[in-house]
Amino acid sequence: MTLDKKELAEAYALRLVDGMDMNALISCAIGYLSEEYKTYTLEELKAEIEGNGMHDDLLENCYAVSKL
Repeated sequence: MTLDKKELAEAYALRLVDGMDMNALISCAIGYLSEEYKTYTLEELKAEIEGNGMHDDLLENCYAVSKL
């Protein structure tokens, strides 16, 4: 069986995740998401948080800092 790049990446990710305990999986997810959100502009990140609707308290802190 020959895997293309996409299939190889998916198979590798599955194997890595399958071998992780919950703490390692959480750390991996936080690291990935953090790096992903760092690529957003401030306005894009604010829109993402607002769209989620669950963590608006983060925006209160952000707005307070931006007003200084």
